[in-house]
Amino acid sequence: MPEKIERNSRVPQRIENSERNMGHESTSTLSSDDVTIYIVVDRNERRFFYTEADEHDARKQSVIENILAGRYSDPVRVVAFNLVQGWARDVTREIATAVLSRARAEHRKLSPSAESFLERVLGQNASTRAR
Repeated sequence: MPEKIERNSRVPQRIENSERNMGHESTSTLSSDDVTIYIVVDRNERRFFYTEADEHDARKQSVIENILAGRYSDPVRVVAFNLVQGWARDVTREIATAVLSRARAEHRKLSPSAESFLERVLGQNASTRAR
């Protein structure tokens, strides 16, 4: 169960953001949809980084597919958050279990990065359990 984070129930749905350094003003509108966003912490030879994702790629099923297909260099952690509900949590194990389940159900071969992710999160024999 995710730990609830206190939030101000009077958070405005519209946030004004002035970009003075560019010499103009812009207005952003926050979506009021109750959506859970999934962000992957990836790494390469030099550093850890949060992967950039559009609205579609930040959904749970897209993250599962992207890990399975090897679209991340070396996924390390998956964090989920929901601003409307006011929570954030580490969902790495949940996502790893879902990747393994999908690989089994669809009889898919794991990409090298998916295999490494599953072994790191679920244990040494995770990749052989996918077959």
